[in-house]
Amino acid sequence: MCKLLFSTTISEQVFEEISVLMPGITTVEGTEKIYNPVRDHIQMTFRHDVEMDKRLEEIATYLKDGGFNPSLSRAIIFVKSRKRVEECAMVMTDTMKEVFGENCDFADKIGAFHAGMDAEDRKDTYEKYKTGEIVILFATKAFGMGMDIPDIHFIVHYSPPGTFEDFLQEIGRAGRNENLRLKAGFNNDRPIQTLCLTRKADFARLKDQLHNSRISWHEVKEVQTVAKNYIAGIKPLETDTELPVAVPFNLYSVENLLVDDELDNKFRIGLYWLERLERIKLGYFTITHIEFDYKSLIYLENQISRCPDDNSRKACRAILELMPKGSLPNPVLQLSIASLRSLSKLSLDKLFAALLKCHSLGILKLNQNIVIEPTKFRREEVNYCREIEDNKKKYPALRVLFSFVSKIMDSVPLTDSKLFEGEELDEFLQESITEIIDYDKLPWEKRGMKNLN
Repeated sequence: MCKLLFSTTISEQVFEEISVLMPGITTVEGTEKIYNPVRDHIQMTFRHDVEMDKRLEEIATYLKDGGFNPSLSRAIIFVKSRKRVEECAMVMTDTMKEVFGENCDFADKIGAFHAGMDAEDRKDTYEKYKTGEIVILFATKAFGMGMDIPDIHFIVHYSPPGTFEDFLQEIGRAGRNENLRLKAGFNNDRPIQTLCLTRKADFARLKDQLHNSRISWHEVKEVQTVAKNYIAGIKPLETDTELPVAVPFNLYSVENLLVDDELDNKFRIGLYWLERLERIKLGYFTITHIEFDYKSLIYLENQISRCPDDNSRKACRAILELMPKGSLPNPVLQLSIASLRSLSKLSLDKLFAALLKCHSLGILKLNQNIVIEPTKFRREEVNYCREIEDNKKKYPALRVLFSFVSKIMDSVPLTDSKLFEGEELDEFLQESITEIIDYDKLPWEKRGMKNLN
């Protein structure tokens, strides 16, 4: 029997480690084992002591000084946290206009990419980045394997990544297509300049995160307890190799009433060690099931008439078809998202929207616990709205919504109907936003970023 191992990057050290496990292994003739992701066309640059509230401006200046041309190049900014990715992408348009000028025609071609996004949204963002609808992308390291964008010529690390290997892998994405690289004006004499922004506090934080990423025996036992309590609400705690239980990735952080990527990672590490200790058997990682309160489904068939729309009725009928016959000994029922979508013929967002409507009307009860933590960026917005005493200025989002609906209704004559195009609705919405909200007085614009340390 012949075994083939494939890798796009392999060093002499890695090859020697594999050789210990697989004596006699050989490489294909001509294989380059001295691998360096930082090729001759890449040059690393660092800027130290850059405070958080200055980093977006520093990035925009880096793009301008480097001659960024959106028709020839893409830019990617690697950011460590999902929240910061979204915050930066939201504010960057204003920063680009400040640095490039108000007429910057690509200031709004900015996107965000991280693992917390829905798979369809990630795919959509990736395609837009590839085709040029998005030219500047803020991303976590979830933007990884299998994502080949050949014309990335500007790479920034918003802060130092967690490991040196991540850093090398990420800057190694620069200028992978030689022809496109040369067309954009980059070569070995004028290499692509990557940029990493740092301050002393960044490295102290990385050190803390490294310590926090280690897991103790106490934490492994805690993960086991959390998983057991969760499974006990769905099925008896007994060995079962036929019917697996889908366990949410964020179960550990939800139990602690937090939104915390580090706790989610620790939960996965704990599950890994529990499997090594033969306490559990892991399957594959994916978002697979939705949980329902079983008692709320007993009379669901009689409740369908209360459904507010056709999608809600389709979702309820799919649930009825998937429900097990007879009584269920456990209070929680898990149903496959894939099966619900297949039977209802609804897209993921429409399925969730339909289920939420039914939940809010008391037709059924979803059992998921969701912990929402406002970002520092949004906290500024919430506090601002709470402190406003003038009722005419409170609740700007609601006032925009009412204005938007009024414009739609005013445009339709009495006793008549009308189909609206997306562009017309966009114009109504923009008019409502302009009328209701004075952007110069809102604290969550760019200057609010100074508090995002």
